[in-house]
Amino acid sequence: MRDTKKNRIKGTIIRRKSKAIEPNFYRSTENERYLAEINEKKDYARLVYGICFLVLTVVEVLIAMFVHDEWVRPYGGDIIIIFVIYAFIRMLLPHGLVSLPIVILLFACLAEGLQYINIVEKLGLGDIEFFNVLLGTVGDVKDIICYAVGCLILIIYEIIRAVFFGKPKS
Repeated sequence: MRDTKKNRIKGTIIRRKSKAIEPNFYRSTENERYLAEINEKKDYARLVYGICFLVLTVVEVLIAMFVHDEWVRPYGGDIIIIFVIYAFIRMLLPHGLVSLPIVILLFACLAEGLQYINIVEKLGLGDIEFFNVLLGTVGDVKDIICYAVGCLILIIYEIIRAVFFGKPKS
């Protein structure tokens, strides 16, 4: 690995976190600028993902309330909910967890499996409409396929982001 200015700065930041070294010893204006740049990028990413989360949530609610067709609501809504979950998690962790689409798919499959075994009734919450809507009452393999399509789109997005914008720095 070449000893570039950026690598030296990163090295000093890592060493600075050690308790054995006095924190102010490696402090410099270069380090402070580098840390400020990283934090600014994270704040911008959080803002973008937050806006995406809000817009997609509104779209999802509008679909649930006003669209009663045979494609958009049952299939499009399931794909969009994957994007909603992704945007929410990325809002909290803007540059972490590279395998996030896979984790979301596993979570969605777990939720669908719980619907399949009718978890709402087993918990005794079947009389409460809120939990029927929130947790769902009918498990379906088509939903899992829609979740997988949504996660595949996110994986393609992650690849494009990595190729064109570089690997995110944490």
